Amino acid sequence: MVDLTGLPLKLLGLNNDISAGDDYTVSQRWARAIHEADPTWDGIRYVSRQSNKGFAYALFERTGLTKVAQSRLEGVELDALCELFGVAAVK
Repeated sequence: MVDLTGLPLKLLGLNNDISAGDDYTVSQRWARAIHEADPTWDGIRYVSRQSNKGFAYALFERTGLTKVAQSRLEGVELDALCELFGVAAVK
């Protein structure tokens, strides 16, 4: 994984703006450049725009990983996630 957080990000002359906006043009260009630069890199780690104390990961398709299952969050898991992001149901 290419680390696009903290000092590595600063050494590239970048900041968290690369992963904080709604316009993905710049971040997609960086991802493409990283993907093409070295075939051993499987993806990118960056600061989550939803939780700036956490990290998000973008994996390149060449990793061969596939989703094998999914399930809906319910109960305590769903409540905790909504609380974390300040989401409330409105009727």
